[in-house]
Amino acid sequence: MNNVLNIFFWRKIPPNHLATPPRTLYARHILARQVVGRDTRNDRPRFDSADHFPDGLDVDRCYTRARQQVAIGKQVGSFHLASSKYVPDSGDVFLARGHLAPNADFVYYAFQDATFYFVNVAPQWQSFNGGNWARLEGQVRRVVERQQRSLLVYTGTSGVMELDDTFGEKVQVYLHPHPDGNRLPVPRCVQGLLHRNFLKLFFFFTKSLPCVRFFWKLVLDPSEHSAVGLVGVNNPHLTREESLSGAYHVCGRDNELVSHRLLESIGARRDDVSEGVVYACRYRHLKEAFPEVPDLGKPSLLIL
Repeated sequence: MNNVLNIFFWRKIPPNHLATPPRTLYARHILARQVVGRDTRNDRPRFDSADHFPDGLDVDRCYTRARQQVAIGKQVGSFHLASSKYVPDSGDVFLARGHLAPNADFVYYAFQDATFYFVNVAPQWQSFNGGNWARLEGQVRRVVERQQRSLLVYTGTSGVMELDDTFGEKVQVYLHPHPDGNRLPVPRCVQGLLHRNFLKLFFFFTKSLPCVRFFWKLVLDPSEHSAVGLVGVNNPHLTREESLSGAYHVCGRDNELVSHRLLESIGARRDDVSEGVVYACRYRHLKEAFPEVPDLGKPSLLIL
């Protein structure tokens, strides 16, 4: 397996919008069997935007608790609702810089540091980031270490998370919302003339940095072309009833692999809303649910 880490970044201008904010479709990395001997004394570097976001957009600042309260308050119609319920002043209910390819999956400092770019990040609730998602990532590493079996891991996101506004209506949430929540339409005949710097200028008239609805993983053994899909629900504010609905069990509850070994460390907590609902499914069901999942043909089920 070549190429330790790849990021697949999307910069498409659809016909009816000025610019769709860039986002990462997924990260692909090798989880090598040598990870058992990884460097563990590396200092965590600061996250870097590099050239993937427009000049002037302070992505790092958007992840501060205070900015999240303001941004979510604009979208739900109440700063009080945002700061008292959705992102309180303390605790682990806030949107963290959620790694796609986790730094702990790499052996050397240089590769670990390469994961600290915002192109490898999506807004992820900390209670989920440090809860069931962290347990899932740890379990994949443990399997690789114990079986001395290198795997190829894809990690991506899909959809935009919703919260209830002051009227009880669902609204999509972004870390960088436009003040009135609308995009600016541009005639199709003009779109082809737009220069990159012009798009940067108007980036701020669009919603950006979506708080994603789902995190997903695809764990593949290329040697036998077998794979398994893993899904995590990124919303600790769901009701129990909502979390059990088909809107969040997108692979179909009958298709979920409740006893798959990669869920072993989570057990009954897999349905815990506050720590993130997680489940496993076959590749074909993951692909049907999420258009971002790459086309890998027809792999068999990964048995560990």
